[in-house]
Amino acid sequence: MTQPFLIEVGCEEIPARFLAGLSGQLLASLGEELQTSGLRIADADLHAAYTPRRLAAWTDKILDRQSDREEETVGPPVKAAYDAQGSPTPAAVNFAKKFGAAAGDLYKVATAKGEYIALRRKIAGQAAAKLLPGIILRAWSRLELPRSMKWDESGFKFIRPVRWLVVLLGDEVIPMQLGDVASGRQTRGHRTLGSQAIELKRADGNEYLRLLERNFVLALPEARRERIRSGLREQTPENGLRAVDDAELLEILVNLTEYPTVIRGEFDRQFLKLPREVLVTVMRSHQRYFALEEAREGSQLAPGFLAVANQDQDRDGLIRQGHERVLRARFNDALFFWRHDRKRSLESRLEDMKHITFHAKLGSYYDKAQRMLRAELINYLAFCLGIEQQKDEIRQAIQLSKCDLGTELVKEFTELQGQIGGRIAQAENVPEEVWQALYDHYLPAATLDRIPRNLTGAAAALADKFDTLAGMFAMGEIPSGSRDPYALRRAGNGIVRILVEKHKSLPLKRALEIALQPFQNPEHALGQLRLFFKERQEFFFQEMFSYKQNSPIQKEEVMAVLNPLGEDDPFGPANDPFDASLRLRALNEVRRDKPQTFARAAEVFKRMRNIVQKEGELKDWLDIKFDRASFNDLERDLWKELIPLDLPEKSQSPDYYREYLSIAADMAPLVEKYFNEVRVNDPDPELRKNRLAFLAWATVKLGRVADLSLLSPLQK
Repeated sequence: MTQPFLIEVGCEEIPARFLAGLSGQLLASLGEELQTSGLRIADADLHAAYTPRRLAAWTDKILDRQSDREEETVGPPVKAAYDAQGSPTPAAVNFAKKFGAAAGDLYKVATAKGEYIALRRKIAGQAAAKLLPGIILRAWSRLELPRSMKWDESGFKFIRPVRWLVVLLGDEVIPMQLGDVASGRQTRGHRTLGSQAIELKRADGNEYLRLLERNFVLALPEARRERIRSGLREQTPENGLRAVDDAELLEILVNLTEYPTVIRGEFDRQFLKLPREVLVTVMRSHQRYFALEEAREGSQLAPGFLAVANQDQDRDGLIRQGHERVLRARFNDALFFWRHDRKRSLESRLEDMKHITFHAKLGSYYDKAQRMLRAELINYLAFCLGIEQQKDEIRQAIQLSKCDLGTELVKEFTELQGQIGGRIAQAENVPEEVWQALYDHYLPAATLDRIPRNLTGAAAALADKFDTLAGMFAMGEIPSGSRDPYALRRAGNGIVRILVEKHKSLPLKRALEIALQPFQNPEHALGQLRLFFKERQEFFFQEMFSYKQNSPIQKEEVMAVLNPLGEDDPFGPANDPFDASLRLRALNEVRRDKPQTFARAAEVFKRMRNIVQKEGELKDWLDIKFDRASFNDLERDLWKELIPLDLPEKSQSPDYYREYLSIAADMAPLVEKYFNEVRVNDPDPELRKNRLAFLAWATVKLGRVADLSLLSPLQK
């Protein structure tokens, strides 16, 4: 027999940023506990719903009781269970009696510790009604809460106080408690629009959703999301206007409301004098409004906004008027700050930077800018990016890059740092290349954020990020686990993304050596930064690079490229992210063109490396020069095939790497023939030494672009 099951935990409003995660955790842990308890049915889906005031989960059917099962229980050792005549000892009799069995029901089992006696006993399944309170409490205890408090004398902890609890199995309430709140069958509607005593007759998920909707609660987030999207469309019926697209803001509003309604408001056109970024930030970050823009090229902002209220309608326009009044005050402040900040040029603010601390051990932002302005760093970045003729623009961008930190607008809207500097510079008729570099030099600020639009901006961004990483690592501020208070991983990801997406080769080792010059103990920091950048590229190539490729990048492909054979530089291919990306793209494409060939090659190359490394370190065998005069015909043929394989100092296209990898993979049959006909570990020590040295050389030759032995057969 099966029964439907439903649970709803009602509480005070949960912060929007935590809501979806908590619901997902509850659904997963509840499903696992039901599975472990033997109540979950494989073809019955577990559903979830949530609003700021509730977390709910239900399924159409679970077993109303566990199945009976047999269980083997191991008792004392055989030597303690039977005497010399083979009769059961008291130990055996008492063991059997403990489980309601006779000594004759015992049997012997072999274990890792020797022979023991055992008993197979039947265990009757328990009723779901009896098991569910424990299941729910265990599932609840597994929630990883971002923060929690005790809300009653029971010691119960949660992010917000629990106000009601519904637990239904079929049409019966399962008695239990969360803290001091007892379970029942009453849920609650919208706080102001709906009933606060809605009785649920049965654990029916569809009826639960219908009853809540009648009481102005859309319990499914997708229903609230669609209502907001529909409202945004309905409030911009005129041709030529649209809401500024903002997926993150949409999700925030979905998790802030139970019954969202879109309301359109207006503001004075005079505020359009403010930079677009200021207007959008005030509306989005401070008020959670969607900005309105013209639906044409250039997308100029319109003097209006779309707000989302947790109501069914705005009958008298009072909500709209309230939003307009608050926004007008915000915009007046922003306009005052903008005019005040424009009274001084950016360059005049350089001295102010001496009084704004970057880091207690690393000095002020003025000190940071001076480190970034060192000629050696600028020259190196300009050379690698191919913009040596733009060194003056790079210097100007770096010199002004932190000056907006002293403006009133950035003090008020910290998320606009860089952007305000760029807009002030634009208004001061600073060259476009430079003001855009100021605007962009913090980018990318998030995983999917854009990168600087021009190469001067890329140089300024790289200088900023290299200086931050060098200084922090030199001071011992190294990310560990989830701890990264200075967002150093983001800075590392940004460097990798800029170089890969701008298609620029820049050896990280040299850049970091230059960036570390002003600091003590640079060698130690450089070693840690080597590991850091290798880790950042592993992340980038598996996550971001795979996202942008037509075919997904596998972890083993990334490891094969970042760990080629015979690389002397400890940085290896991770020293040049763009070059690593070319190798990876080539490996990914050729491997999918020749899946069987690469599967065979991987096995052969794995055998090559294992044979050599069984006799010592690969690098040690590479130091031994092999004598071709002692080669047999097969060794000579293999040597001749391998000699043409070589890597240029730089490759700006994956084409060469594709050809190299294709040739290397195609050599697998010849290497197999070599193993079948040549005895590497020959009894003659000199011949054995020569063959191992040759095999080490051949292994490195074939693994220069990527260590193919790390690959496994592709799954269809």
